[in-house]
Amino acid sequence: MSDNQLIKSVAKGFALLELLVRSPDPLTLTQIANELGHTKTTTQRLINTLLALGYVKRIEGKRYVPGNKVLSLSFQLLQKDNLYKQAQSLLEKISDQLGYSVTLSVLEGSEILVIYRKERARYLPYAIYTGSKLPPHCSATGKVLLASLPEDKLEDFWTDVTLTKVTPKTITDKKGLIQEFTRIRKRGYSISNQEFSLDLYSIGIPLLDGRGQVAAAAGLSVPIKDKSDKKKLAATMSAFFEIGMQISQALGYQGPYPRINQ
Repeated sequence: MSDNQLIKSVAKGFALLELLVRSPDPLTLTQIANELGHTKTTTQRLINTLLALGYVKRIEGKRYVPGNKVLSLSFQLLQKDNLYKQAQSLLEKISDQLGYSVTLSVLEGSEILVIYRKERARYLPYAIYTGSKLPPHCSATGKVLLASLPEDKLEDFWTDVTLTKVTPKTITDKKGLIQEFTRIRKRGYSISNQEFSLDLYSIGIPLLDGRGQVAAAAGLSVPIKDKSDKKKLAATMSAFFEIGMQISQALGYQGPYPRINQ
């Protein structure tokens, strides 16, 4: 879209809102202005507008955070989304049945966006929740999503991403990840073996739509201590695959499962 078709003030408002959503901490006026490259006067006007509309909230110390209206809109969108409606109850069911954390993710740029999370135990120094953004190259759901990308989209990913070494076992070279994606496509699911957390062995499965394309990915986080019980692990994976197939069938998919088509 050409610049003359854009309303710049609207674009600035959304940029400010996205900044607040991304930031782990509340931001001051000065911090926001510096990050966006605006004057304090322009930034204050944008903040005042979003405050009046309920999309920004001011807290103690004249700092700013996203307002409750952002969460409300996100929740309403998820409630209307067929994928979310089909997946949420079944993933919650398998989490309760197995006693493990589950995650539902989609790819957003060079990150994965968590659109549902049920956490049974915390193995990370921070919480993962709906709306969290995570690196895809080391997480089970991210690997499924990347393995499903057509070659041109995958090339765009390599251009934009920084392959951070999250744990000593994280694969951080392009060649190694390409080989990993090939293995994932062959078996139809992914494994993140202590690559995102040294305490977790995670399984990622595709959720397929009526065209057989990967619409999202679901992940199951198994504590590393449970990995050695091969019989239990096999039963866990079988139950998780069954849930993935049920969600995919509800989305219109008919065919072998698990499977990943580029």
